[in-house]
Amino acid sequence: MSTLKKLMSSVKILAICAVLILGLFAPSAMADSSNIVRRLYIQGENFQYKQSQPIYNEQEINSVVVSLKPANETGTIDKILITGPHGTEFSCNNQKIKNGVDLVKSCGQEAPLRLEPGETTYTAMGSGFTADATTLLEVNFK
Repeated sequence: MSTLKKLMSSVKILAICAVLILGLFAPSAMADSSNIVRRLYIQGENFQYKQSQPIYNEQEINSVVVSLKPANETGTIDKILITGPHGTEFSCNNQKIKNGVDLVKSCGQEAPLRLEPGETTYTAMGSGFTADATTLLEVNFK
């Protein structure tokens, strides 16, 4: 039985490595070019995320909707910060989240948010997720 547990543990580690290698942290294009989706697999209770990339055209963002799988998962966004070439473009702290939450509304921001052309850094930290599960967190910028 312990051999099976070791095999399953190795398979989990390989799956996580494959996800990282395949670039799950990169935005994926949707049919509407204004949509940006960030996907992150959370192993355990906490996560940290940081990525920089260029924005080529100004983006207007009306909502930042959280999607969690499993759908009944909850947690806290301790910090989300989007910094563009001229400084902070979006920030939010200590927001309890569940499936379908719009961070623009829950953080008291006015839409539309504007992401300016230039180098943009996305930073996020979260906590309070299920310790013994893997959670898929998607943040959809619309």
